[in-house]
Amino acid sequence: MSSLFFVLVCAPNLGAQQFYGTITGTVTDPSGAVVPNATVKVTNVDTNVTSTLKTNRAGVYVASSLIVGTYRVEAEAAGFKKAVADRITLEVGATPKVDLSLAVGRTTEVVEVTAANAAILQTEQTDLGQTMDTSRLQELPTFSNAGRRPYNFLTLAAGVTQQTGCTGAGTGGGGLGSCGNDGNVRISGSRPRTDDNILDGASITPPVFGGQDVQPSVDAIQEFRIEQNSMSAEYGKAGGLIVIQVSKSGTNQFHGSAYEYNRNENWDARNYFEDPKVRKSPYNYNEFGGTIGGPIIKGKLFFFTDYEGIRQHGDTVGPNTLVPNSLFRSGDLGTLCTDNGGTFDASGICSGGNGQQIHDPNMNPIPFNNVANATTPVSLVSQAFLAIWPNGGSAIGIGTNSMTINPPFSNTTNRFNPRVDLNFSQADHLFTAFHTDYSSGFNYDIILGPEGKSISRGSNYAGTAGWTHTFTSTTLNEFRFGWGHHKGDRMPFGVGSVSPSAFGISGIPNCLSSVPDTKSGAACGTPGVAVNGYADFLNSGMLYEPATTLHFSDTLSKSVGRHSLKMGGQADHYSIDNYQPNDVVGNFHFTGSVTGNAFSDFLFGVMNKGSVQVQPKFVSSRAWSYSLFLQDDIKLTPKLTLNAGLRWQYDQSFRELHHGDAFFDPCATLYSGRDPSCVPHWEQFGVGNTPDTTLDPSKHQFEPRIGLAWNPIGGFVVRAGYGIMHPGYVGHGRAGDGQPGPNLLLGSSLGKGTPWDSPLPVSVPPSDTTAPIPVNFLVSFSSWAPRKQYPTYTQLWNLTVQKQFGRDTTAQIGYVG
Repeated sequence: MSSLFFVLVCAPNLGAQQFYGTITGTVTDPSGAVVPNATVKVTNVDTNVTSTLKTNRAGVYVASSLIVGTYRVEAEAAGFKKAVADRITLEVGATPKVDLSLAVGRTTEVVEVTAANAAILQTEQTDLGQTMDTSRLQELPTFSNAGRRPYNFLTLAAGVTQQTGCTGAGTGGGGLGSCGNDGNVRISGSRPRTDDNILDGASITPPVFGGQDVQPSVDAIQEFRIEQNSMSAEYGKAGGLIVIQVSKSGTNQFHGSAYEYNRNENWDARNYFEDPKVRKSPYNYNEFGGTIGGPIIKGKLFFFTDYEGIRQHGDTVGPNTLVPNSLFRSGDLGTLCTDNGGTFDASGICSGGNGQQIHDPNMNPIPFNNVANATTPVSLVSQAFLAIWPNGGSAIGIGTNSMTINPPFSNTTNRFNPRVDLNFSQADHLFTAFHTDYSSGFNYDIILGPEGKSISRGSNYAGTAGWTHTFTSTTLNEFRFGWGHHKGDRMPFGVGSVSPSAFGISGIPNCLSSVPDTKSGAACGTPGVAVNGYADFLNSGMLYEPATTLHFSDTLSKSVGRHSLKMGGQADHYSIDNYQPNDVVGNFHFTGSVTGNAFSDFLFGVMNKGSVQVQPKFVSSRAWSYSLFLQDDIKLTPKLTLNAGLRWQYDQSFRELHHGDAFFDPCATLYSGRDPSCVPHWEQFGVGNTPDTTLDPSKHQFEPRIGLAWNPIGGFVVRAGYGIMHPGYVGHGRAGDGQPGPNLLLGSSLGKGTPWDSPLPVSVPPSDTTAPIPVNFLVSFSSWAPRKQYPTYTQLWNLTVQKQFGRDTTAQIGYVG
């Protein structure tokens, strides 16, 4: 018993790597005694790459830094038959234990061993997670409006939910959904957009929306893992959710595939808002592609690549559109009186019942509610809008008709994912992979039709490279490099074909002259027009936002006696550029606050409020983030394992290069107490004594991790873990810190009664990139946060019980916080 106890306690374990796995075990003779110096071969059955090891004095072997796949383990020693355990599935981050017993005999004889002791219970680690291999990724239904994507599996994991009101990843527009680029999930109640995404060992999380820089196709992914709680100290920069993806590599055999998926209106149910008496609106979604992989040099150099295309088009179906009827369009609003129980006297004044009397902009009553009788002329700008406002439909209320308008949309996506692996030697494995995801799309404003096209595009790339060197069977080193680039842009409705000046609106600056990759000119889109009770003319705003991430990391793993040590560091550089004036071509609202009726306000061209925004400076923000960690997994007894780790993280505050950002400071000396009577004010980054950063960075972001795994009897494990994590960057500040908006917007707020026929009082701020913005301009920013504050952090804990039934089934119950 003491010998067996010693073997179990001293079993080395290098632990799970970020996208590798480890196979370990003990070699014994028929009496149960350990067999030292036995030869063990661990072979990947797909690539035929073999790692040859020797058992130590305790009869233990450790094969680490193995890519995911299916393996065969062979053990042999003089005087014994060869023992073979086949069909061992290795998942990302897993450490299956495969023990082999040698029978007495000649080495030319082979004994097949069932690898049942490669248990699916987690007896060594306390992290919570879920892994899906390539077969499950391809066989389970993943189809949605966003296509077949591994991210569709996220909500299948316990505790993962989609943020309310989000649509997931969109099509076109850089793959952005209503809440960002796949950053819209919550894990066990955590904040959305605080996950970290790791592809082939390198972080590809953009600092703008969270989520991932690219969306590899399902057929390019070997495994997809979700880490949810109590993870190792090597993981950080997240609020509790780590998404790990491993791309496919080539094998010793050539393999390929081709596929096509189609959805159309013939297979879909009728939309809720569609008239059952008419033909369903057209819709077609076509996803197609193929893969190929194989050896360049058998057993040494491999390749894999794929292509995926998406073509989606159809009609947007929604509630019917409300438009003014022919009487209102002609200026006759008399039914506001008569249809509400009122009557006109001889002078045309409405009275009685709920009849409504309207007035001109000078507050004079209009006889018979007909603007032709007013002394104030109707607006020429309003007449220009009215000329393109759809006419027709059926009556639905006073002055209102209902029309069915289903404007078309179209989206195109192309993805390409090549990868090359080189087994330079038994001790060195190198790989590089590149992923592209380009999308573009358009949709129409329901009022403007084809002239009101809004175009959105996204160019997304990610490259990863790695080198793993094994010094000995107990020591290895991993280096990772990652590069991610995400660029999304969106043009206002009608850009290139419609402009404010086409309607007679003057005073709005040229909105495109300072934006890269866009055409400058007067046709910069239609203004947003909202008339209460009717469909709006849309103004989608403008967006140009490229973001780039660089990732460097190095990890050293060492097994010493009872301890499995891992230590390393990580450095990430973030670069964000932003141009996003939302009201660049103006937004105007007509509510009835001037004449007594919203459509009457519109006819006279007197708004309740309006705004025109100008972003004078292109915002360019830069920051570095650094982290160090130490993890020690200790085998305290044969049945009890302690996981202990500490991580330190330092996040620089984003530095703005062009003074194009601003924040509100209620009192610049609030924390020093030197000026209790200070006046609240706004400050522009890098101007005067104002720093060019958002926050004072903290050097105290320590993240302890601790866990216990207890295996009192076979097939039963009790695990508990606790840890602290600091989320990474979201937007231009740290996650959850309520940072200022990503840009400084200047412009004019137009008050009640402002006529849009006259030149709008919009001031044009300076266009250079260094001069400070004059303080007399209207400043817009979304929020405020004090400079001195402790960064947001998340505490994670869990207590779980696992029970194994048979060879392939486990059940788990636990409390997760």
